[in-house]
Amino acid sequence: PKDPDDPIVPEGEDDEEDETEPIDGTLTVEKKANNNGVKKLGDRVAYTISVTNEGNVPYKNVKVDDNLANMHEVIEVLEVGETVTFTAYVTVTEEHVAAGHVLNVATAEADPIPDPKNPDEPIIPEDSDDEDIKTEKSKYRVIVRYWYEEVNGKKAAPDFKAQYETGDSYYVTSPRVDGYTADIQVVQGVMETEDVVYDVIYTAIEYKLTIHYIYDNGETAAPTYEDTLKAG
Repeated sequence: PKDPDDPIVPEGEDDEEDETEPIDGTLTVEKKANNNGVKKLGDRVAYTISVTNEGNVPYKNVKVDDNLANMHEVIEVLEVGETVTFTAYVTVTEEHVAAGHVLNVATAEADPIPDPKNPDEPIIPEDSDDEDIKTEKSKYRVIVRYWYEEVNGKKAAPDFKAQYETGDSYYVTSPRVDGYTADIQVVQGVMETEDVVYDVIYTAIEYKLTIHYIYDNGETAAPTYEDTLKAG
């Protein structure tokens, strides 16, 4: 009424923006050896493998693999915040002992999750964890025995005895014995997983004996004597 040439027009608008929470595909794998520490050949190591959904959507068909332990499991549905635990076992082998450690890796991967904001690139929940434990290299003995002419006969020299770790190289030079030759000049090899014994045989060297019989004037007094004799 105060301004008849400029009527008031009631109008308005409303908008609503649908904010969807971004998909979080965090999947974690945690592995622990329940008897971690120094290991030796033949020991059995037990691993606890925990798989947790730390995202904000359920995961389907979560594949959990530990190839070293030959463990392959599937979790059909892993709910938000849920943790599923498995136990896997690994036996320490000669290869582990030689390497000085056992390196074990566990992995987990779930079905892809469609991302409404990026439908062409679904989110794949996946993760892995490894556990590296040291092994104790087993020690074994190298024994070298030295004989005259035959094994278990007369000793030609004191025995050689020493300890080596699996995978170590050894190099033992046979002692010199005057008048004799050793059939093995150097005992060498790589330490395996048991004691080793070597027998080195010393054979007498043959020498030629010659005796000349002569008069003091240099003339021959008798036929020359010749023979071949072994040392000793």
